Amino acid sequence: MTTKTRPAALIAELSMNDPNELNDSNWICVSKGPLGYILIDEADRNFHLVLSIADLHNALVRRKAKIDWGYHSAGQVKLRERIGGDRREGFTEHQIMIASFKVQIIIAYEKLLQKRRKVTVQEAETLLPEWAAKANKHINTPARVKYLKHGMLNFSAPTFRTFRRDYQTYVECGRDSRALRPLTDKAHSTGPIS
Repeated sequence: MTTKTRPAALIAELSMNDPNELNDSNWICVSKGPLGYILIDEADRNFHLVLSIADLHNALVRRKAKIDWGYHSAGQVKLRERIGGDRREGFTEHQIMIASFKVQIIIAYEKLLQKRRKVTVQEAETLLPEWAAKANKHINTPARVKYLKHGMLNFSAPTFRTFRRDYQTYVECGRDSRALRPLTDKAHSTGPIS
């Protein structure tokens, strides 16, 4: 189980979406009572454990426990369905750059949404090429380009329909950029910048 670090003060937020590993067993928080958390074993639902917040904190500090924040949340479940499990490695540099490119366009879109409440389809369609150009500059850093076989990549601007689909996928998967990575390297083939 992989962990995402969080300050110990936020331990009180442990919920059913946050499974944890304690003494080589996987536990799910059922509720929080006056004595602490009531946990059930994932393998044997009849086995309960009451663990105080202090005991959980100490186990985390001693690295005897791990918490996978939001693992059972709707976004993370949808993400695991999309990418095939808890996959964090095994993506090519090209797949990572495509996802980074798409995230940069989404960030530009959201910045515009912060200024205005609504962006029309026509406005977005005219701004997508500009956002794509900025995103290409962002992903083509010298450190990244030296590892690519063909040099700098130039991704074309997506259509508004494609952008909307990517944005929806990104939001539904808990704003995790792995959701925007193509599942194969054959998708989104691009050539060097001329």
